[in-house]
Amino acid sequence: MTKRYNLPFQALTIKFNGVTDRIITELSISEAFNPQDETEKHKPFFSSKALWDTGATKSVITSSTVKKIGLIPIGEVQVNLKIL
Repeated sequence: MTKRYNLPFQALTIKFNGVTDRIITELSISEAFNPQDETEKHKPFFSSKALWDTGATKSVITSSTVKKIGLIPIGEVQVNLKIL
């Protein structure tokens, strides 16, 4: 039987004066693993920055982050980001 964790509720709240179309934060990311499975080895975390798009049209990760955690693409879309 696997151990169940009672994880606290977590939410992202950042306040702005005015309107914004993106939020950039620091984060830690890793290859997927089951934290409830005590026999599965914990995967290493990597630091990165996250772009949280308030309209879900520009959420991306860098190619260096993709390489660090060994992601395999399942599709590709070209995007252009205009920096204000």
